Amino acid sequence: MTMSLLPSASVKARGSSGQYTRVEAPLMLITAKESQLTWSGQTLAAIVKDALKNIGAPVISVEMRHDESLGLYAVALLDCDAGEALKRWPEIADVARELEIPIFVAWTRGGETPPEEAGAYAGSALAKMGVFLATRGSVDVLKALREERG
Repeated sequence: MTMSLLPSASVKARGSSGQYTRVEAPLMLITAKESQLTWSGQTLAAIVKDALKNIGAPVISVEMRHDESLGLYAVALLDCDAGEALKRWPEIADVARELEIPIFVAWTRGGETPPEEAGAYAGSALAKMGVFLATRGSVDVLKALREERG
């Protein structure tokens, strides 16, 4: 039995049979040197990138990151504008749910997306991935409402 003092992450990776399987890996390997975390010869970032390409996402790269409150997550850079990236995010969130790793999107070109539309896409994607919005500090809602109303 191998023991590690490093915190670990449990992620899904597609094995040679084509089925997703749980993989335990030390977070240090994921955050410090992702190339050391492989499954069937692929890094975790490559697994996420391949899964996104399989749904037709114009993915350029995937970067694995870790946050103390969110845990392990991926940021996918898409070759598109903001509007297209946000429209694709809920579909990407379906992949994220299957892999059990939240996937956030970034884009290469600007573009105007109405805030209501952007919020709807983001809300849908976050809900599908089970990611909930939180603040680091407390928020005084009554004070904010008073200031807004003048």
